Amino acid sequence: MDGYERVNMKILFIGDSLFDTEKVIIDEQILRLCRGVDCVIVNLEGPITEKLPGSTKKNPINTTPKALEILKKLNVGLAILANNHSMDFGEKGIENTLENLNSIGVRYAGIGAPTKSIQVGNMKIAVMAFSHREGLMSPEIYGAPFSLPKWEILQNQIEGMICKNDITLFSYHGGEEHFFYPWPRRAAFLRKLARSGITIVLGHHSHSVQPIEIHNNVPVIFSLGNFYLNTIRQKQRVGTDKGVLIEFEFQHGKPINLTQHFTKIDRSERRISLVKTTQLSVSHDVILPNIQHQEKWEDECRNLLNLNIGTLGKIKPIWLRARVRQIKYLVQILLGKARLIDRDILFSTIPWLKNFHFQKMLRNGAKDFQF
Repeated sequence: MDGYERVNMKILFIGDSLFDTEKVIIDEQILRLCRGVDCVIVNLEGPITEKLPGSTKKNPINTTPKALEILKKLNVGLAILANNHSMDFGEKGIENTLENLNSIGVRYAGIGAPTKSIQVGNMKIAVMAFSHREGLMSPEIYGAPFSLPKWEILQNQIEGMICKNDITLFSYHGGEEHFFYPWPRRAAFLRKLARSGITIVLGHHSHSVQPIEIHNNVPVIFSLGNFYLNTIRQKQRVGTDKGVLIEFEFQHGKPINLTQHFTKIDRSERRISLVKTTQLSVSHDVILPNIQHQEKWEDECRNLLNLNIGTLGKIKPIWLRARVRQIKYLVQILLGKARLIDRDILFSTIPWLKNFHFQKMLRNGAKDFQF
């Protein structure tokens, strides 16, 4: 955009967050980081509301309104609401969420419309926020998140936001949970976004920290992990107590510095601590090699089959447990009930099929991403 002077600015991104209590202790170093930037953007996992009757979810989650003070301490300027838990307490839960955010002056994105522009200082920032398909979705239900449209529609939306704003952020919530490497389909789609003119591509939902890639000065953040999430399910999985805050410094609407601030949750004390800080150059391409990506992805698929949680986790020996899970996936596929990612996990563990299927996921993720 032209017409006013551009200045340097800083934005800090915070990953999956759900404050089920107001008694969360946050390291003073983290609070100083948040106070030292122009805008803090957080993915708010679930509505800000008291628990309400009539939820369609088996285990609905929410941030208590008593925790609004935490968002104020974190200097949150924008909450991303496009995720699979935003409708856990229906339209009333979303209504309460917006009222609560408005009461402390926090803007929001991903609800009501998939795109939004906000002013931060002299800079106009476009936020595009989408979620994978799960449960209630817009436009059928007002207040529900939006799923990804066809590429032609999405490309037009991206071009429209780019020409009207200084910075364009794309947030996508979805994909693989509890994996440390991205689902190849999702990786291919996010890389495609990086080639479309987006300033920063931001992913979350895995609840684990995943790699960052740089494509021609465009950062692709596959997952920020958890900032604070203390549900029973999260406690069962390795790596869900870790997250990363990503701090960007912008000049003329382009990121010039990227700083990673790694955090850890002490769930017994409800404490979030800063562990270490590292720099990552945005001036050189950083791309996960396909060979390494395939190897790590397939390792994680096999680990998932071996996992000792749930009813099937009680099966011994481990090899039998893995086979039973493979058969379960296969039955779901034959019945037409399997999710796309479940099919991909199964096919990635079959020796004679996995190499072909990995390449297929990369190809199809870039052209057919209706997941």
